[in-house]
Amino acid sequence: MKASFDFFVAVDWSGAKGSTQKGIQVAVCRKGDSPPELVSPPNSKHWSRLAAISWLNEFAGKESFLVGIDFSFAPPYLDEGKYFPGADISSSRAQDLWFEIEDKTKNDPHLYAGSFLENEQVSELFHVNKQPGRRYRRRYRVTEQECRNKGLGPAETFFHLIGPTQVGMGSLCGMRSLLRLQRNIAIWPFENTAKRSVVVEIYTRPFLIMSGVGLKKIRELEVLNQALDHFHSRSIQQDLSIDDHIGDAILSAAGLRFIAEDSKYWHPAAMSEEVVCTEGWTFGVP
Repeated sequence: MKASFDFFVAVDWSGAKGSTQKGIQVAVCRKGDSPPELVSPPNSKHWSRLAAISWLNEFAGKESFLVGIDFSFAPPYLDEGKYFPGADISSSRAQDLWFEIEDKTKNDPHLYAGSFLENEQVSELFHVNKQPGRRYRRRYRVTEQECRNKGLGPAETFFHLIGPTQVGMGSLCGMRSLLRLQRNIAIWPFENTAKRSVVVEIYTRPFLIMSGVGLKKIRELEVLNQALDHFHSRSIQQDLSIDDHIGDAILSAAGLRFIAEDSKYWHPAAMSEEVVCTEGWTFGVP
């Protein structure tokens, strides 16, 4: 755990196709109580995955930050002793899996990973279309089980790709993206966080619950400011149109700042060495 950070960044992520993704939003706040601010993408109306990673790499060369990105850094592993049972996937460590995903999807443009599901052995593990795959089931990582058991939100299984709560495709794209972070950025909990900046996996629902909002998405500035107050953050004064992605990014940036120095989030009781190696953890789930 790093003692302190200069900035706190939250990235609301996307697994959508295309050169840019409307769902990606980036918010940043300084240490202290200043309100989070949205960061506009360079030279484009919307962020792309590569642009967001490039921005983090540039930022990390100048300042020390804690950044949370809203996707799963690994699929479930410990429940079955494999990430994708029956498929030609050999990895037994999360960081090795990232390279394997990259190799199998390297021809997908814009850090997309849709071709990973073209293999029938893989696709039958997912619920992609109206009917779930032949071997689909709702598998959960240890951190997702803890999140659900502690009432911090209905964390969805990696393998469910239907509806607005899906995380699997964004996560597959995200694993490719993690490989493009500079080495002076540590990826928690897999790497030593004594480096200048740290990237963690986040899930917005725990921050919504911590702030008193509950499970409802924030779509009004007044509600957002009330939630920010719970995190000891000053209100946003300018007129700002709020949608799900913007609300999630802004609230998560303030939430990260609020819990960053609380050791229980860096050292959850259920986060064993085996969990760290294979599945990782969601920062914000104690």
